[in-house]
Amino acid sequence: MPARDRKPLAAALAQISGARANNLKNIDVEIPLGVLVCITGVSGSGKSSLVDEVLYAQFEKLKEAPSRQRHRLRSRIDGVEKISEVVLVDQSPVGTTPRSNPATYMKAFDGIRRLFASADLSRLRGYTPSTFSFNVEGGRCETCRGEGYEKVEMQFLSDVYTSCPECHGSRYREEVLEVAYRGKNIRQVLDLTVAEALEFFKDTAEVRDAL
Repeated sequence: MPARDRKPLAAALAQISGARANNLKNIDVEIPLGVLVCITGVSGSGKSSLVDEVLYAQFEKLKEAPSRQRHRLRSRIDGVEKISEVVLVDQSPVGTTPRSNPATYMKAFDGIRRLFASADLSRLRGYTPSTFSFNVEGGRCETCRGEGYEKVEMQFLSDVYTSCPECHGSRYREEVLEVAYRGKNIRQVLDLTVAEALEFFKDTAEVRDAL
């Protein structure tokens, strides 16, 4: 438990009246502001509808033009003026491919791949930054296509995922893993935590700032 419980902001509520969307049938909800609020319920009870279609979508419309949009909404929302911004974080991929990760999305991986491409062994072999990407052909393991695992489809059970027998989860060809930067190959760098990577790349502004 935290040493100090956070209390809701005094008299600060997001009040939704008559929420109607999918399985939501004219319900009223009060959400306290200034604290973490969790919305729970059984499958199909309307959790996503309340968050996505009522809270997020209608708050965005009200912020754009409060007076013009209010009469068009299916639910009445009070307390919008107390909220400066609404951000929706859903289950969509963070980039253009489901394999994107925070390092690729924040562009930190671009600088890392350029560092590896500048290594002596990379220049000798003609490697480019794309060689160190697990999303394109060239340096990635083609057995698992850079996934690091293989999916075994089970007819009556959930699919099983096993480590790739070729790269053993590294995602890259063995030749690519022979290239080292400051004693680590690309797989070992990807295994670093953010704190470890900050120390490792502290002299490289491009990577450090993204991290």
